[in-house]
Amino acid sequence: GELGDLIIGMAFAVIPALIYKRKKTMKFALIGLIAGTVASIAAAILSNIFLLIPFYTIVRYEGDFGAVVNIISAFAPGINENNFYGLYSLYVVIPFNLLRCTIAAVVTFPLFKRIAALLDKIITKK
Repeated sequence: GELGDLIIGMAFAVIPALIYKRKKTMKFALIGLIAGTVASIAAAILSNIFLLIPFYTIVRYEGDFGAVVNIISAFAPGINENNFYGLYSLYVVIPFNLLRCTIAAVVTFPLFKRIAALLDKIITKK
């Protein structure tokens, strides 16, 4: 889980920082946060499909993918082994990460100038 959190979190943080570094305005800060949200959701979908679900299927359920599908069926009606990744992404990954990123963006946006100044200090110390 920690590796997935790192990948997803970096997608949310790095993209806005790069966009804001290019043009330091509040408009670009907002564009960066929106782009970071989209990148974070894409990273969450891809890391779940290719890394997290396969890893947990092996480690926690001894490779029994059906057990994973049964757990998620409470959240995603009609899910089965053939449509698992699409419905899991639609019903679980996208809503959760959209909510998480929206909360982070709402908290971050008013503080963005201060955070950017701190990042500038850290980056220029190299």
